[in-house]
Amino acid sequence: MIVGIISDTHNHLDNLRKVMDIFNSRNVEHIIHAGDFCSPFTRRVIKHFSRGFTGIFGNNDGERILLKKLYQDRIYTQPYKFTPKYSNKDGALK
Repeated sequence: MIVGIISDTHNHLDNLRKVMDIFNSRNVEHIIHAGDFCSPFTRRVIKHFSRGFTGIFGNNDGERILLKKLYQDRIYTQPYKFTPKYSNKDGALK
């Protein structure tokens, strides 16, 4: 599995678009955002990523209720343990 890890996007949508282009070109299967989305409008860029996504709230994420709603409850409060459960065609975990 190829995982893309980002954090501290701080509403910089142009930089976030560049990162998403890199993730898509490298066939990233799951994104982990380690906090500091800052505002809900980061979803405008990330919503185009159709594969897996997990986020963790950072210390600058103010609108947590709206962020959780927009990201369909895939953003969590620290500490959070993440264990993906993907299997290949033989049923073995990757």
